[in-house]
Amino acid sequence: MPESTYSHLEGQSDNQLMALYIEGQVLAFEVLYARHKDKIYGYLSKRLNRRSDVDEVFQDVFLKLHKNRDKYRQQYPFLPWLFTLTQRLLIDFWRKNKNLEQSSLEESSEVMAATPHSQELPQELDQLKPREREAIELRFQKEASFEEMAAHWDTSESNARKILSRALKGLKNLLIKGEGHES
Repeated sequence: MPESTYSHLEGQSDNQLMALYIEGQVLAFEVLYARHKDKIYGYLSKRLNRRSDVDEVFQDVFLKLHKNRDKYRQQYPFLPWLFTLTQRLLIDFWRKNKNLEQSSLEESSEVMAATPHSQELPQELDQLKPREREAIELRFQKEASFEEMAAHWDTSESNARKILSRALKGLKNLLIKGEGHES
């Protein structure tokens, strides 16, 4: 498609483009796809060994984005939402192929750390237990390593990972509950 066809949309934020796409403006999707396809493909390429697997999950990501566009909520930044969608499909793919190479904790950590809006923590964080809230803040706002988190709490790295894992699962459940649907 010629660039001039959607050049008027290129100045829009991702959230604005999603709003337009939800309203039925297909060109808004094309701009979002052009902006983020390389990030998603690169993310998947680092986690899957075969190109055919990368291509399969990559296609599923944008198909699911299309099918679930009406579930997107403007109060959440688009890119973390897209990476969460990608992560879920990747984990589903691993499970389906009995090849779960990475823990969901590592994936969740990488998703949040890789997104430009990772400093914008959701308000649902206040509903977590204090140590779980602190775990997310340490890891994603202060970019603490698991070793640093363990030292902070005077515990093992393994336990620090478990605390963060529980915190991420709790936050995910709160976010899903807040959206009013099950994943």
